[in-house]
Amino acid sequence: MSSSLTDSTKNYRLYDISFVRENLSAIADAALQTSGVVSSVLNGVEWQGGHHKHDPNQCPNSTWLYGYYNFFSTRVKDVVIYDLFSEVKTCIRDFIGMEERAWTQCWVNSHLEGGLLHKHHHDYPIHWYLSIYPQNTETVFYKGDNELYRIKNEPGKLYIGPGDRLHEVVQSGEFDNMPRITLAGNVLRPSDKHRDTTLSFIPI
Repeated sequence: MSSSLTDSTKNYRLYDISFVRENLSAIADAALQTSGVVSSVLNGVEWQGGHHKHDPNQCPNSTWLYGYYNFFSTRVKDVVIYDLFSEVKTCIRDFIGMEERAWTQCWVNSHLEGGLLHKHHHDYPIHWYLSIYPQNTETVFYKGDNELYRIKNEPGKLYIGPGDRLHEVVQSGEFDNMPRITLAGNVLRPSDKHRDTTLSFIPI
């Protein structure tokens, strides 16, 4: 295992997965490729009260298609992503313990400068995100309008915390010609009251 706990509070934990930096190009390429395929295959599906429109001339963005696919399960026979899943799963299990069965989502965020995620929360008890190629960004968490804390996003940094916490991604410096790339997911256990109707959870 190449992951380690770097910060812990009552509410969230930060882990460092050095495997990401050691395999950065392969993981980033896999994420962008998957985002493009998902965006194309799911062209026209319903999402957020409308329909997804795939534009082959734009940076693929499958963020809001999170309920239709799981990044890890799309990468069959990709041994790098298999090993990455093992790292992420180990960290999630460290956070939630081994007492219950659990499932996780995993989707790709790929956003260009000017298209970062605005304030939002997740209707799940636990949320995580893993920075792959995060550019110069920070994720800011809020209670109401008040900032609680912010995370400097760096390759290999994994955040796990409450899903209902309001957060947004803010730019802290210049971007190069690549998109910001992260993986993200929500976690559910049998004891959680949330009822899910997506197609994207896999066992951990």
